[in-house]
Amino acid sequence: MQGFSSPLQMSQPHISLRVTSDGVPLPEASVTLGNGAWEVSYPLPNEAVGKKELLLSLEVGRTFHAVGDSRELGLNINVIEIR
Repeated sequence: MQGFSSPLQMSQPHISLRVTSDGVPLPEASVTLGNGAWEVSYPLPNEAVGKKELLLSLEVGRTFHAVGDSRELGLNINVIEIR
């Protein structure tokens, strides 16, 4: 998984990321936001190997608001890839 940091997130350089694959929790990651781009990798659970579809859920440890935007924003994600 790859993404980039918003300048609004730089006051706190780390954010926790929790991912589940079909309800199976993967190890929690700490994403470092200070250098602009970030990348996190997870091992695929054995029960997910070979499946045609996976339901992934992502949860971050905190959110932020952009100026003039009332939405709860978490992480900017560019790529989610399964290899």
